[in-house]
Amino acid sequence: MLESVEHLLLLFGLAPALLLALPFEAFALGWAVAFAHCAFSAALILLFIEFRLQEWRKIPFTCSYVPGRRNLWHSVWGYLFLFGGLIPAITHIESSLLNAALLWAITVVLALVWLVFRSMRRRQLKETCLLFDESEEPLISTVQLTAD
Repeated sequence: MLESVEHLLLLFGLAPALLLALPFEAFALGWAVAFAHCAFSAALILLFIEFRLQEWRKIPFTCSYVPGRRNLWHSVWGYLFLFGGLIPAITHIESSLLNAALLWAITVVLALVWLVFRSMRRRQLKETCLLFDESEEPLISTVQLTAD
C-alpha cells in the first residue's frame, strides 16, 4: 500500500548517501572495507527507515501538516544533543568497526533484524486502514480542564 513512500526513501535517502560516500571510503580505506562499510550503512539505514515506517498510516500529501507544532527550544536542545554528543559517540564506535569481516558479520545480523521488522510491518499494513485526513488542526488548542 505504501510502497511508494518506501521507494522514495530508498531512492532519495539511501542510494545517494551510499553512492556519494563509496568512492571516498574506497580511497581512504580500500575497496574491501569500503564495500563492507557500504553494506553495513545500507543495512543500518534500512533498519532506521523501517523503524520510522512502523506506525506510518498516512497517505503522502493528503494529510494536513501544521508547521511549528514543536517548541523551538526542544528542537534546539535535541539538535545540540544529536550533533554534540550522539554523532561523535557513533563515529567513535563506527571507527572501531573498520574491519571488513566484522562489518560483514554485523551487516548480516542487521539485515536479518530488518527482514523481521519489515515482514511484521507489512503484515500489520494488511490488517489496518490508511489515514486520509484533510482537516486542519486548530491553531490554539485548549487544555480541557474540567471539574469532575
